[in-house]
Amino acid sequence: MENGFYLYTVPINVNGEFRSMITNFFEIVSNRIISFDISSTEISNISYPVLYSKSGSHKIVVDQSAVYDYLSSIDKKLTSYKSRNKHVIVKMVLNHGEVFQNMYRPTLTAYACNNAVKYKIVNNKPESYYYTDLPIERGREYLFYLNQINLIIDDLNKAARIIYFCRDNYNVYGAFLRNIIILSCTEVDSMMRNILRKNGYKKDKYTTDDYYKLLSVMKLDEYTLKLTNYSDLQEFSPFVGWNKKNPSSSLVWYDAYNKIKHDWVHNLKKASLENTIKSVVALVILLVAQFGYRNEDWNKVSCGMFRVINEPIWDLSDFYVPPISLKKNLKYRKHPKLCVSQKV
Repeated sequence: MENGFYLYTVPINVNGEFRSMITNFFEIVSNRIISFDISSTEISNISYPVLYSKSGSHKIVVDQSAVYDYLSSIDKKLTSYKSRNKHVIVKMVLNHGEVFQNMYRPTLTAYACNNAVKYKIVNNKPESYYYTDLPIERGREYLFYLNQINLIIDDLNKAARIIYFCRDNYNVYGAFLRNIIILSCTEVDSMMRNILRKNGYKKDKYTTDDYYKLLSVMKLDEYTLKLTNYSDLQEFSPFVGWNKKNPSSSLVWYDAYNKIKHDWVHNLKKASLENTIKSVVALVILLVAQFGYRNEDWNKVSCGMFRVINEPIWDLSDFYVPPISLKKNLKYRKHPKLCVSQKV
């Protein structure tokens, strides 16, 4: 077995449905195994998960059978599962305390691991209801983005004083809506370039061919949002249908942005209410896909304007593993699908 961080799971039957229950966490380092557990600590009345070692470091011949025998010797719970053939060892993508640059992933928590009856892990995919975010260092960058979104929300609400926000008015267009689209999509461009750069994907000039690489890595098309203040509007998934063959035109709202930016005289009709809302929602999704939305700063700024209806269901191996101590800085890693040399 390779060096890295692992979970040990066993199946349990809950009302006829087999779910995975996480029984152990362990790290392998140079033929040594360290067993961990998860606890929580409070910061500003918010509970955050942390790891702590419960066994020290022990040298073993590292294979799956040896791991099972060792974990059974220190955890009596495992002896109740008679067949080791049913257990699953999951290798995590990242080690404890590591996160990808500007990419959200949910975090392992003690509650999720110890409550298999309430917290469903089926086919190695935990449900999103109990997702928890790490207290990542959002800082100046995050607050700047939030402030920009706040300004755009203000403009959107101003537009709503004149235009009734409903599906019948989706084709209404105008100069004020054009300005909202341009501002929103300019921020979309800026965010995507920033994510790519931070993950080692650097070019002199970026295009939608480059931005498209973020679709699968961040699962942008799996987010659906609703504007809670306008009940007559549909739910929005602005990245659905984005394809590699037509990376610009397959995003209708982004294609509209390009056209009204370069030639608004002939394309002003594309500055429609529908394209305006989709461009704003796309910007919000990009922010959520970087930093999550289960944090106090987000709740203050969004003011309940946006509700996440659907979000990606991440594989268990993709989850961020809590750090050993919240006093230690998180280690930022570049995503392997992005940190490759690009021709410029």
